Amino acid sequence: MSEEAASGSSKLNDLSLTNNNLTEVPEVVSKLTCLRTLRLSKNQITILPDHCLSITLEVLDLSYNKLEGLPASIGELVNLRDLYLSSNDIKFLPNSMREMKSLQMIDLQQNPNLPASLQVVRRGEAETKALLEQIANEFSGRLTKGAA
Repeated sequence: MSEEAASGSSKLNDLSLTNNNLTEVPEVVSKLTCLRTLRLSKNQITILPDHCLSITLEVLDLSYNKLEGLPASIGELVNLRDLYLSSNDIKFLPNSMREMKSLQMIDLQQNPNLPASLQVVRRGEAETKALLEQIANEFSGRLTKGAA
């Protein structure tokens, strides 16, 4: 998506860039200030930059990429309901994830570098909140990339 197209699409709510062989998130995504759903699955993305984390996001699909972790700013996505992270290379998750109060579903399956107890799908407020606490406990005190 070109920057020119993005500027004319500032009211865009849903964007799917699935299966496009992307190695990074296009910077123009940051200009989509009304974005609620961002699907970036089945690409080659290794890093999730802060610029694509719009506070308005409710659904973020990053499954089937090559992510090793998430930035600490992920915790600022207070409206995020569904987070798909399956089939990545995630090694660490930021403690800030416990701030994601609206999260109703998280999928961490098939991330072989995570402890087996975290490679799960959780649905519902109570189960998701318990998993976020488990993540915070698992990674607290560790110096991790992206946690700055």
